Amino acid sequence: MNAPSCTSWGADTAHPKLTLKSVQRIGRYDPTAVPPALTSGVPALPAMTFSYQTSGGSGQRAAAGWNRLNQVNNGQGGVMNLAYANLATTLNNILFANRHRVTSRTVNDGNGNSYPWSYSYGTAQINSLGTNLGDTLATGAHPNAATLYYNVFLDGDADYDAEAWLVHPTWTTFLGHASVTETDPSGAQTRRFYYQGDAGCTPPTAARGSHSAITGDSCFQQMRDREFLKGREYRVEYLTSGGTELRETATSYRLGAVDYSYAPLSGLWRTFSYVSAVDETARDGATASTQRSEYFYNTSCNWTASLDAYGNLGCERTYERGTLIRQQIHTYATLNSSTHYIVDRPAITTITDASGNYRRIRSASTTATIKAKACSAPAGG
Repeated sequence: MNAPSCTSWGADTAHPKLTLKSVQRIGRYDPTAVPPALTSGVPALPAMTFSYQTSGGSGQRAAAGWNRLNQVNNGQGGVMNLAYANLATTLNNILFANRHRVTSRTVNDGNGNSYPWSYSYGTAQINSLGTNLGDTLATGAHPNAATLYYNVFLDGDADYDAEAWLVHPTWTTFLGHASVTETDPSGAQTRRFYYQGDAGCTPPTAARGSHSAITGDSCFQQMRDREFLKGREYRVEYLTSGGTELRETATSYRLGAVDYSYAPLSGLWRTFSYVSAVDETARDGATASTQRSEYFYNTSCNWTASLDAYGNLGCERTYERGTLIRQQIHTYATLNSSTHYIVDRPAITTITDASGNYRRIRSASTTATIKAKACSAPAGG
């Protein structure tokens, strides 16, 4: 930037950056050579090379794809080209400065054939309180960061006077897009949907002024849980070129108890989040068939029961068209002492059918075998 006039912007060339330029697979490499080199006479595949968009232009908003990968060449005729859009320009919102997204991917096979993929997107968001609470630059009506809401309203007003405590202040966290649609060369589409932190609600004014008032509000709790899941994919749809849905996958998540830490204003909150269920549905016209897999991090197969202290998967259930067909119970051998911490070795897996009949029991580690192996490990290993 040409300060103080700020009429021209450019790259920082004073500080070197590392860039991956090529990768090459070889038959044999001689590390003792100076400098290290291919062993004489040993063949190597052509190098795969990577190219980047290095021209950002001189405007405040960089050219689309600046500093991003824009070509991969496999050295054997195959080339992939990537095109981008700058979100700040596309959305006319400076909050998305230097945020870029892929708009197309074109693959050339070296034989004169070209195959294009294109990408379209749902709403992009930056962490904010939303327009409902006075943020005029926000891209959504509702707040999408429970940590920010808590920090701002703990003292009951909206003057942002405690934001210095916050690890991720307003407008500093890119929350991605609500959805991404990929269209392949045949016209078929894959749509993916992601959590961004908002829960589709704005906490009432009563949810302000104290820790208990805020954390006890149901809308805030939904926001908090969504913030822990931000960036996670919760639904995928697969469609034909004509728009007919062939199949879909829906993923559900659950969270353990939330620890707001000793300094809640920082936003450094903790919880254990996990996939609790996956529903895979295949469609044939008006007929749909769903297989459901459920996951529990305890051996009671109960989402509301206490979670395993070590975060081990304890139970899996599989349903076919709503009917339970299989259950697996996992137990683990653990060695938690002053010298060892090994707590994830499978011990016994019990597999039963819907009637509780044993189909298979698999045994693996025991605490004794873990201890024996740990104690026999070579020094320094």
